[in-house]
Amino acid sequence: MRIALSFLLTVPVATSSAVQAFRPITEEVPRFSSLMSTNPDAPGDSTRQDDLRHSPASTRIVGGAEVANINDYPWMGRLRIKVKKGEALCGATMVSPDIAISAGHCFSEALGANETPQSVKVDLGHLDADASDAQGTTFTAQGWKFGTSLMNDDWAVVRLTSPLPMTSYVKLPQDTTLDHAAQFRALGWGKTSYTGPLAKKLRYVDLPYVKPGSEKCNEYIDNFICAGNGTLATCGGDSGGPLLAPGPGGPNSTSPQEWTLVGTTSWNYACGSRDKTPGRYLRLSKYLPTIKKAITELGGTMPQS
Repeated sequence: MRIALSFLLTVPVATSSAVQAFRPITEEVPRFSSLMSTNPDAPGDSTRQDDLRHSPASTRIVGGAEVANINDYPWMGRLRIKVKKGEALCGATMVSPDIAISAGHCFSEALGANETPQSVKVDLGHLDADASDAQGTTFTAQGWKFGTSLMNDDWAVVRLTSPLPMTSYVKLPQDTTLDHAAQFRALGWGKTSYTGPLAKKLRYVDLPYVKPGSEKCNEYIDNFICAGNGTLATCGGDSGGPLLAPGPGGPNSTSPQEWTLVGTTSWNYACGSRDKTPGRYLRLSKYLPTIKKAITELGGTMPQS
């Protein structure tokens, strides 16, 4: 059962603290984004809600640990896409003062036919992303572009309304060299197991690289990097978050500006719990021309490679 790493959450209007997690939208390809519906009685919800329950579910970190200091990852953000049904939640990574990279299915799975987002925002600067509103560190986007195929172009580019005064950003890859790093690091606020709860604070996990063409990494290998196993994985709610290649000193000695964004969390099989299969992360080196074109068309600041 192929599962995309988005996750569907419903928060009843009367009791916003009660959160119900639904199964992935399609049992074939569950996603890693999260859809939080705040209006379950809206017209047409019964049909669309059923469709959403069967779509790929976003993931959270499995087998990792809580991040101790957000200053280690100042560019890590949570993407919030407000739609008629509520809010889709995904990971996002700032690569320049006004550009964040995420996953296309975070948009395409949340939006209804001919629907456009009511708003798109990025939370930054907190281990507990829910604190961003209170702290004034939620930033509004003025434009976005995204691919619409989970398996073929699962990328998204978001441009903020105003550039941020940050000093550290993740680099984009120059070529495919870092696609084959021995170990990667992933970040997210996703589930801690396939059937477990969502993480309240940002978590990280170090994932082993899995060679393409192997028994557990033999699908869409040109489009995705395979990483992780049954005990180390991303899970529902982690969609769109970063897959990072460390600097020369390894993951524990890499400064914020030394990380390279080689992938974004996309999909896997039951968060790695089925036969210890690795997760799939969009191979950004392949999509760099498309992503850079989108940044130019949005009028954003081109990131460093």
